[in-house]
This record gives sequence, C-alpha cells and structure tokens, in this order.
Amino acid sequence: SWHRAVVYRALVIRPREGKSYPFPKPKHETPILLETTIVPIDYGETNLLRVINVALNQPLFFKVANHKLTVVGADASYTKPFTTSVLMLGPDQTTDVLIRGDQPPSLYYTTARAYQSAQNAPFDNTTTIAILEYKSASCAAKKCNRPTPIIPSLPAYNDTNC
Repeated sequence: SWHRAVVYRALVIRPREGKSYPFPKPKHETPILLETTIVPIDYGETNLLRVINVALNQPLFFKVANHKLTVVGADASYTKPFTTSVLMLGPDQTTDVLIRGDQPPSLYYTTARAYQSAQNAPFDNTTTIAILEYKSASCAAKKCNRPTPIIPSLPAYNDTNC
C-alpha cells in the first residue's frame, strides 16, 4: 500500500479515441484526491467524479451530503452501475461515480474519514472535506456571503457492516 508514497496525482484512463463510456456522457469530469477542493455542478447536470484515496495506509468512507452516487468504475475497470449513498475506498483505490445535480442549488460538503476496525490501534481519525457547489446557487457567481454547506453523516469509523 506504500507504492504511491512519492506520487500525488491522478492517473486518468479514458476510453479509446472514437469510443465512448458505457454510460451517458457526463457534462464535466472531476478527479477528487480527498483533500479540500470545490467541485462545480449545475442543476440537472450529471458529472463524473473520480474519487481517489491517496491515503497511504487507511481505508476511507466517502459521502456527498444529500446526493446519491452511481458507481460506474473501479480501478480502471467499468462496473455494472449501482447507486449508493456512501463509498468505502481502500488505500490507492479509485472509484468512478456519476453524480446528478438534483438537489436545491446550494453548497454541499463532500466528506471522507477513516475506516478502522482494529481495537486499540492508533489511526488518523480526521475528516477531509470538499464542497459540491451548484453554480446557480445564489452567491456562487457573486462571491457574497455563502450559505453554510450541508454536512453529510458518515458511517462510524468502525462500521464494518457499511
């Protein structure tokens, strides 16, 4: 799990030239390296998020407040699409998900935190955050006082059933 200790970028593999994804073409594509970033979306759009766990030795739960995620790929392989509200990514794992802008225009936290089931084993239990920002939200273009982002509830750090 330490083989990417010196690499901190996304390696994105796209369909061959002239070929398309085996799912509807997304409006935008955003690699998320599970650090703070703002991800733009418009109401009604479907966008592709490439969620990448760059933690060296820690599985992570990942969730976007009030949004469903349709998993369409994992580690450079397409999957049979399925919908979920939370992802669990192992170290160095990439999961491709479609997200639909189907919520009221606002700001929504995208969060990830560690999964750890070993008892009495120390681990980094901090939560990383990104923001899903609807471009049509009232303050997005004006840079005025932004609303407080909506926060998702993540599974407990030791939620093995999830």
